[in-house]
Amino acid sequence: MSHTSEQINAPVTNDDINAVLGTTYEEVCDMCTSPRIKMWAKYKPIKHSSIPPLTDQQIIAANYGITYIPTWNSKLINRMANYWFGDDLSSPNYPECGHTANFWRYDKPVGGSNSAYRISDFSNAGKTSGYYHAAEEPIQGSRYDNYTIDSNGNLTIEYKHGQVHQRTLSLGDLSYPSMPSINLSNYYFGVMLEKKGTTTPRYAVTRADTYNPAYTTVNIAGLSSSFNGIYKIFPFLSSQPISFTSNLGSLSGNFIALYETQEISIGVSLTKIDIRPATFIAYRELKVSHSNLYWSLVLENNTAIDIECRVDLTVFNSSSVAIATDSIVGISIQSGSSYVVNTYTNIGINPLANAYSARVIVTPTLPSTNIATDSAVSNVENSGR
Repeated sequence: MSHTSEQINAPVTNDDINAVLGTTYEEVCDMCTSPRIKMWAKYKPIKHSSIPPLTDQQIIAANYGITYIPTWNSKLINRMANYWFGDDLSSPNYPECGHTANFWRYDKPVGGSNSAYRISDFSNAGKTSGYYHAAEEPIQGSRYDNYTIDSNGNLTIEYKHGQVHQRTLSLGDLSYPSMPSINLSNYYFGVMLEKKGTTTPRYAVTRADTYNPAYTTVNIAGLSSSFNGIYKIFPFLSSQPISFTSNLGSLSGNFIALYETQEISIGVSLTKIDIRPATFIAYRELKVSHSNLYWSLVLENNTAIDIECRVDLTVFNSSSVAIATDSIVGISIQSGSSYVVNTYTNIGINPLANAYSARVIVTPTLPSTNIATDSAVSNVENSGR
């Protein structure tokens, strides 16, 4: 037996192929064109004129049977964005393989003298590494639907990738279609973004290192809260590294679109809106006609963005029953700045009671996504007048 549940090894037989594919074919032509063949297996039947088993060089020259790769040669990156986002499908924006509804194709043999059916394709010409039925697509879409800009203005977008395996095709195994001498392992993985409902501005960014199938994340720094919203995105490979930019007008090179356009939500995290420790102070001033609670606190905005927030006060008696509330809204605090609250709240006539506590809750209101709150409690001291 020259197979396992997922792999075919040499020497290969019809029974090996049927067992791994889960089929009952009798003809080699049916085996070599089966819809159950995984296109991202490195070794599989491909279209080639050779009758004898293919050499490694012939398999590589045929780009492992992968065709209709959407490439844009020496063109502005906006051409790719116009086409892949669907904003402008006119011919100036076509990829080199032309306008089609079916990119990233697997070119199977069709028979005849120019495209023989070779059972040896399943065993990599008798070598130890043959067909792998668990091969996965190298780029499988955005890992998340919702992303968050952290409190320092950083954003990481991550794409799912297939299992890294010696029998699975990596994008780095492929060559640039019109330039066979250029291997895609020398390209840079990146992401294009376009805010939904607009065509400008667009943003592009790549990793700083060349393509590695296990690293499909990009990091963006220095974002403000205004960047939040719904975006269309797609991953691509670039012949040159690109720092995060919206200035795409003169950015040219060789580009490859990797996956369909998706929508993601980008929000803002406000996890560092703090009440400065030990600054919430409340005391009660007793008078004949009224009783006020004087209170103060200091708010610190330790994020990289400007925020607006509200403060809600609740006063409790000794039985933990709320006896008064108050609110301050529309407090604006710039990034890295502080805000001092110093005010009073009337809590009614009760000059004899002396056991109270007060609680404040601070809630950011702008930006309105991924809201974090902070709170503090103070015992109330009496001050007679």
